[in-house]
Amino acid sequence: MTLTDIVPSAFVPKPLTVVVVGAGCTCDVPSHTYQFSWAPNPMWSSLYPPAREIHQYLEGVADKYDLRRFMTFNTECVSATWDENSSKWEITTRDVHADYEKTIWADVFVYAVGRLNNYKIPQIPGQEKFHGKQVHTANWPTQMNVKGKRVVVIGNGASSVQCTAALQPGCRRFTPGGHYLDALQQPNAEYLRDSIAELTDEGLTTSSGRRIECDIIVYATGFEPYLPRFPVTGRAGKSLSKAWDREGPCESYMAAMVAGFPNFFDKNDNGKIIVPWPGTVLHYYAATEIIRWEDFDLEYENPAERYASFGNGVTADGFVPNQFPWLIPPIQQQPSEFHQWDSPSRPFEFQGRI
Repeated sequence: MTLTDIVPSAFVPKPLTVVVVGAGCTCDVPSHTYQFSWAPNPMWSSLYPPAREIHQYLEGVADKYDLRRFMTFNTECVSATWDENSSKWEITTRDVHADYEKTIWADVFVYAVGRLNNYKIPQIPGQEKFHGKQVHTANWPTQMNVKGKRVVVIGNGASSVQCTAALQPGCRRFTPGGHYLDALQQPNAEYLRDSIAELTDEGLTTSSGRRIECDIIVYATGFEPYLPRFPVTGRAGKSLSKAWDREGPCESYMAAMVAGFPNFFDKNDNGKIIVPWPGTVLHYYAATEIIRWEDFDLEYENPAERYASFGNGVTADGFVPNQFPWLIPPIQQQPSEFHQWDSPSRPFEFQGRI
């Protein structure tokens, strides 16, 4: 055997199959902080742009960088199960048009379905009786006209703040609290601190007995951020749904990984596994920018071959590389300038440009 017959096998990169499930679109922060750092958009129409404009921005990014080649549309994830023998995730998907299921084996599974899109409509007696329209802020009919209508907004959270302000005449964009407070002071608005007993055919009845007639009921009642959209089963049959249950034994790491679910990452902007971070946003970014390998328990498929990545001692560069990594190519530099003073207080000092 000659040197040319030896195939380098040391530290050879292994191709990984990464499956990312989910997509979303929302904005409740200034637009310039809600964009990709590598694809800035200097043309935002406002500080808090509507979802339609954000969608156009994402479409443009996908076109520019040809990202759709990595995407599969009209497909739902049916289940994801960790396989201990192969150290892979068995992911089952279904084409919603052809009703065809497909199995994908992935090294890494990223759960990025989002939290602010699984909207929640409360169960209120009499909902089937109401003759008007019932809508949720997260599923707003684009063609619905509210002009001249009697509208009831249920809720007093972030969605209600934006919606109530947008429903008032002259305010045609979602904006934060200032416009909400202005909207509540308009003569055609009334703020009620009461709960709803039931819906009627013409409106609703509050717990205090007041009857309110309306044409449209808007549910600004938030989302269901906890339960997974499909079964996710980790090591030893552990269920992610049970782990994320309100009483479940959930243990997470850096709000991105869950104990008992190897190579599983949760792209989570809010929800149960997010904890109050004891620092600033920049502090969290710095803490998660690097991988702290000392925090992980590494398990080898074959403990007897924990140094298998060393291969046969020859890297892909071969026996005689073109350059050695520890030698830095020379850099053109200006000659250093040194100045020396003979002074009792400064017997020797120099300044230089290196």
